[in-house]
Amino acid sequence: MAGMEFHRLTDKELLELIKNNNSLALNALFKKYYNSLCKFISIYIKDDALIEELMADLFIKIWNNRENY
Repeated sequence: MAGMEFHRLTDKELLELIKNNNSLALNALFKKYYNSLCKFISIYIKDDALIEELMADLFIKIWNNRENY
């Protein structure tokens, strides 16, 4: 996977790589969605620390359940 340009992959392709234990793909998915998800969540939650904790929980859950994607 060296040299793979993860930012060019579709979400489906990233999830398939994540399913196959590729943590770099998880990192790419994180980078792709982190800011926009934080902005969306901040509409409802005004606590930045809680938002960061929710985001961490989300991506940990994705990783821990990767075989289901």
